[in-house]
Amino acid sequence: MKSLFSRFTRRDRTVEGSSSVPPALAYEFPVAPLEPFVAIGDVHGRDDLLAALLAELTRAAPAAPLVLLGDLVDRGPDSAAVLTRVKAMCEAHASVVCLKGNHEQMLLDFLDDPAGRGLKWLDFGGRETMQSFKLKAPAAKADLEDVAEAAEALEDAMGRDLIAWMRQLPTRWMSGQVIAVHAALDPARAPVDQSDRSVLWGHPEFFTKTRTDGLWVVHGHTIFSEPYASSGRISCDTGAYQTGRLSAALIGSGAADAAVQFLQA
Repeated sequence: MKSLFSRFTRRDRTVEGSSSVPPALAYEFPVAPLEPFVAIGDVHGRDDLLAALLAELTRAAPAAPLVLLGDLVDRGPDSAAVLTRVKAMCEAHASVVCLKGNHEQMLLDFLDDPAGRGLKWLDFGGRETMQSFKLKAPAAKADLEDVAEAAEALEDAMGRDLIAWMRQLPTRWMSGQVIAVHAALDPARAPVDQSDRSVLWGHPEFFTKTRTDGLWVVHGHTIFSEPYASSGRISCDTGAYQTGRLSAALIGSGAADAAVQFLQA
């Protein structure tokens, strides 16, 4: 398995604005899902990379359950195509799960309250998402009426079914001693006690403290120059919209260096 996945992995570029891999912290617990599965990092509108990665996964891990870690939308050019593709996959295969990321939540906030809490979405990649639905996004200093009209146009373009699907996306998925979330977990709290803010936006102690319950956390959200598995964390976001590299982790059982292998498109 290791040699198979390393054939497709490229780690020769750094990401502008990305973080280097954090120092390893002492963590003795093995990776232990109920069965091997694949996690895909933040797609951010790169449908071309998602299609290529799924094609590689069909050859490398055809029977493995698939978990997308959220942030399908924004930044990149083809958010509409990504949403259409992933929704169809989830509806066709019970073994495909898509988690909600903070960018999905911001999009929904824009639809629900465009002149209030949703307004920031436009500057965090929302304009690119609107363009992918063939809509003209409001100008940077548009008045609130124009913003409200833009939200109505986006709602019409997306359609009720797609919006309803996005609203019901889960924020976490668990298999054995491995939990998948978009951003992070509070290392001091059990999974059932996590706030949506932590799982969608991150937690200040996630990268500096380890858990004591033996869980491994698979996540995206924070861009690293390469994916890694260490200290109870499996990080999969390599900045696809910026680098042209979309990463997936094939997660089996055992010590992290043998149980987790990475694939990139």
